[in-house]
Amino acid sequence: MRVHAGTLADPDAYWSQAFVMGALWEDFYSLDVSHGQGVFTLGADIAGFDLASGKQTWTTTQDRCSYAGATSGALLVRARTECGDEEAAGSDLLNRTGRTIATSNSAVAQTLSIDLPTDDTVPVLLGDSGYDRRTGSHLWTSSDLISAPQETNATTGTAAAIFGDVALLQDTNANTTSGLDLRTGHRLWRTDTTRFGTILGWDGHTVVLSDYTGLWAIDPRTGTITWDIPFLAVNTDTEALTGPSQLAAHDKGHYTYASAQTIIRLRPLEQ
Repeated sequence: MRVHAGTLADPDAYWSQAFVMGALWEDFYSLDVSHGQGVFTLGADIAGFDLASGKQTWTTTQDRCSYAGATSGALLVRARTECGDEEAAGSDLLNRTGRTIATSNSAVAQTLSIDLPTDDTVPVLLGDSGYDRRTGSHLWTSSDLISAPQETNATTGTAAAIFGDVALLQDTNANTTSGLDLRTGHRLWRTDTTRFGTILGWDGHTVVLSDYTGLWAIDPRTGTITWDIPFLAVNTDTEALTGPSQLAAHDKGHYTYASAQTIIRLRPLEQ
């Protein structure tokens, strides 16, 4: 596989790098360049590379049933899961050289839909704990990061997204949504709810979620619902607003929501 970097004006201005990685024809590949280094995944193989030169800096592998994702600070979180098992066997934190700087044996893997920490002073989630992004040191453990399904003995992670220094937790088994202070590991708030929704975006202040009934926003630090808009309030044909959708946050309180059939613009009430 070859990765090429350039510009529209001069596509040969930068670099071209070939990665020798084995995979089956049906294996998917992914490329992340948004967290301080390049991370290229093809099947079970993962390679890190320098964004300026394209030079490959490290390689590692993952089990085909495992999960690995790049995060801020040029780090890679790799969950160890055996095929057929419901629980993770643990998680590793790799730095920009591919060296493992932290390991968790917690049978929990966290899957984040949005991962936007303030900076590298905000701990990274690994299993049921927070670890220093720079040193890999263990900082705290929180039982709020674990959900125990009622029908099996398997445990799952509750972290849905990270906004600044707060993690939004959704526990669909306990029917709760919570906010977790990532710097201390302490719970900030908890709300009993059966309405979870899909996390669409964040404007730096509020988190916007959506389900088949409408759009709503919460303050991740307090759990307060700042606004709630049923789809019937903006369109009598609710099917035009449901299904696959995207949300763009322009600045505080200004959004554009687009579904397959409709686009709406949202702004603060006072405007």
